[in-house]
Amino acid sequence: MMIPFSIVKQAHDAGLSIVPPAQDGSKRPMIPGGGGWKIYQQQRAGVALLKQWYDEKNNLTGLGLVCGKVSGGIECLDFDTREAWDEFWQMAEYCGVAPLLGRVWAGYGELSPRGAHLIYRCAEIAGNTKLARNTDGKAFIETRGEGGFVIIAPSNGTVHPTGGEYRRVSGAIATIVTITPEERKDLWELAKSMSLFVPPASTATESESVAGAGNGKPGDDFNRRASWGDVLEPHGWKKILTRGDTTYWRRPEKNEGISATTGYAGTDYLYVFTTSTGFDSERGYSKFSAYALLNHRGDFKTATRELGKHGYGESPRKATPTPLINEPAAAAPEKQAESASAEFIALADFIAAPPASTYLIKRVLPAQGLGQVFGSSNVGKSFFLIDMACHIAAGMDWCGHKTRRCTVLYIAAEGLAGLAGRMKAWTQRHGVLPDRLFIRPFPVGLTSEGAAAALAGRLTALPELPRLIILDTLAANFGPGNENDAKDMGIALDGLRALGGKWLVLCAHHSGHSDKTRSRGHSSLYAALDVELQVNRPDPRGPIEVTHTKCRDMDRMEPLFFNLDREDLPWADEDGEPVNSAVLVPAARPDAFEEGGREAMAPLGGKQAQALQLLKDMYATQAANVGPGGVARVRLRDWYEAMDFETHRAHRSRIRTDLERRGLINSVDSFVYLVEK
Repeated sequence: MMIPFSIVKQAHDAGLSIVPPAQDGSKRPMIPGGGGWKIYQQQRAGVALLKQWYDEKNNLTGLGLVCGKVSGGIECLDFDTREAWDEFWQMAEYCGVAPLLGRVWAGYGELSPRGAHLIYRCAEIAGNTKLARNTDGKAFIETRGEGGFVIIAPSNGTVHPTGGEYRRVSGAIATIVTITPEERKDLWELAKSMSLFVPPASTATESESVAGAGNGKPGDDFNRRASWGDVLEPHGWKKILTRGDTTYWRRPEKNEGISATTGYAGTDYLYVFTTSTGFDSERGYSKFSAYALLNHRGDFKTATRELGKHGYGESPRKATPTPLINEPAAAAPEKQAESASAEFIALADFIAAPPASTYLIKRVLPAQGLGQVFGSSNVGKSFFLIDMACHIAAGMDWCGHKTRRCTVLYIAAEGLAGLAGRMKAWTQRHGVLPDRLFIRPFPVGLTSEGAAAALAGRLTALPELPRLIILDTLAANFGPGNENDAKDMGIALDGLRALGGKWLVLCAHHSGHSDKTRSRGHSSLYAALDVELQVNRPDPRGPIEVTHTKCRDMDRMEPLFFNLDREDLPWADEDGEPVNSAVLVPAARPDAFEEGGREAMAPLGGKQAQALQLLKDMYATQAANVGPGGVARVRLRDWYEAMDFETHRAHRSRIRTDLERRGLINSVDSFVYLVEK
């Protein structure tokens, strides 16, 4: 697909220096008609020149970005493989960098044919830098910085050797995020921690005779008997996590990120990635070297003497057994009694009182456990989840059912482009801004080791713990693996349980490919659920139907029906065109109507009759105003505002829907009309 000039113009207007890439898969810059490109490392091409380059006769399918000051301080982290990008997300979850990564990704995120690009602006950037390398020394994470060149979306075709496309998945060129130098350092250090290349260990100034290469010497004895915790923790270093034999550390006076590793690739060395400590980066340190640097400013003779005073260099002592991680330490008898009483509860005590809370939406959603809302693509699952989330966070009754007001966390791993509009539409229609609803605009990675537990530990950053966590969708939050595989699904379910607690975790999921009455994935998913709802639309012209398909501890509700109602937003897109979205509104049951859309002989309800009479009165006023030959019509919003007998705005939409289904009114383009009989 040829790159439209409108996209080139958007990139130029966003302050970027644009140069086309070659069409031969080399990924190098190429000026149509010949000529060098390095001048554009210092100054941007003008609109006229860009238009000449991207003329239709050149049939260019690529868009290239020159990084650095010429583009307003742009720098790009280039991930060579999708696996490296997924691991980077996972490690960000572990070490507290995920909020920063999510903010940058939401500003502008794109996937390359094989990997991903993380693009940001910063006042402090550098030249192209290799951050993480394979065991053979080849970089798989590197930066494109000052004077660097990177191909960006929507490039496609022969620009890449695979013929694959560069795809923007979040944000826009105009919303690239600016980060601080300290935040940039967090991203760099995290990438460096993923390097598989083992640099040489430090040997400078560490004398073999002083360090004790021979058996029984203090330095050698210290390397053998001390732990890295003994060396680092007294100086404020914090252990973040251990994966395999590798332990990840964070330097003092820092609250997130990774600064160093120990134990990598079977070595017993410390590798530091930050330049903000007394250690040199890109070299290994033994425990004795690190001890000497931290405690004696690198004076190995003094360090050896001090270690000797503390018993190192003598005959090896019997090591103190290290307890298993999951094995509790022995407690005093009274503490043991307390622990036993908490673990083993008598039946009389267990059933003495009902649970403090049993529902989030009475007879619809329980207060805790695992839940799922499933349905086909584009059936309205996200609109349904948004409607429930907002009602719960605002403490508003939902479709006549009581709710328990609480904090709600909505984890939006897909559909970000339209999510803000849908949320805005709901708040505008209902006139309420739920202050207990929080959005997380990037995925969890349920199958990634420890990712869900790490997120659960950070929920304390919210004003209060959420009682409802929504994952939209399960597939986008799944992480590496196959949802049809029993083992992978089991790991994902463990992740959901780790994320949950004494609250409800509710996932959006897709219907099966052949059987639309069940969700995709291994059957163990359904078995683990406490509640499941299906969102279905049997007739594309009819309402959305929501039914319970599983309720572990309550009766199934009667089916509910909804329509999607357009809501015009006070926004405009980049071309100045108005933006609109939709809201979920209650609808009448389809089988309550005869063929032709008229309701069977059931009489109008009181508020329905009031609304219809109100509309007739407003019609009469309008008809008198337009005079003979004019067309009387009433704005839908004016009609709603005049319904002072119905205080709930969402119920006004339900009244309108019921009258439409009876064939008494019709609404078109924000106006409502009486239907002549």
